[in-house]
Amino acid sequence: MAFTTIFILAPFALIASAIYSYLIFSEIGLYSKIENKLIKVLLNIITYTFVIVIFTIILSIIGMMLLVGIIGLPVLLILNVIGIILLFKKIIISRKRKMKMNKEKEN
Repeated sequence: MAFTTIFILAPFALIASAIYSYLIFSEIGLYSKIENKLIKVLLNIITYTFVIVIFTIILSIIGMMLLVGIIGLPVLLILNVIGIILLFKKIIISRKRKMKMNKEKEN
């Protein structure tokens, strides 16, 4: 069970946690009022690392519990696919906003 958790579930949990932590923190704009870029980058790195570790542990535990019923890996795969779709959606929306703002600046 430990082998399965470490080598099969943990990579998928790590990917899902990285995607979801980025989506969550990009929406919140947690450190947007800090002017110093170095402090802002350091705080972002620390926060993302902490959240990714916690999300990975939680998702691995949930996946391990579900693996007893042989549905842990598909659940993590579904979470990864949903996260990737949400990430692409966010990227497309932000590009459309930039294009719209550029057109407004030109006019």
